[in-house]
Amino acid sequence: MTEMVYGAVPVTGGEPVLPKWWRTVDKWSLSCILTLFAVGILLGLAASVPLAERNGLNPFHYVQRQAFFGGLAMIAMMLTSMMSPTVVRRLAVVGFLISFVALAFLPVLGTDFGKGAVRWYSLGFASVQP
Repeated sequence: MTEMVYGAVPVTGGEPVLPKWWRTVDKWSLSCILTLFAVGILLGLAASVPLAERNGLNPFHYVQRQAFFGGLAMIAMMLTSMMSPTVVRRLAVVGFLISFVALAFLPVLGTDFGKGAVRWYSLGFASVQP
C-alpha cells in the first residue's frame, strides 16, 4: 500500500558476489585444488622440457599449455561456484545433452587418423575429442 502512495522503494544490489562467495566457499578444497595445480606445473617444469625439445618445440611449450588451460579451468571453476544452483543445474543439463549428441554422432562423423579408434572429430583446423 505504501508503494502505491510514496512510489516504489529503490532496489538495492544486496550483498556483493565476491565477499559472499569467499565466505561460503570451501577454503580447504580450494587450497587443495590450487596445490595440485602448482604441483602439476612443477612436475611439468621437471619432465616436459626434454620431450618438448625432442619434438622440436620451445622448451616450456607443454608447461605453458598446462598453465594456460589450467588457468582457464580455474576461472571456469570459480565462475561456476559463484552461480546459483538452478543456473548450474541448467548448464549441466545443456552440457550433458550436447555431449550425448556428440557421442551419438561419433561413429558416423568421427575420424580415426589411421589407428583404428574412431574417437575424434576433425574440424579441419583442429581435432576435438568429446
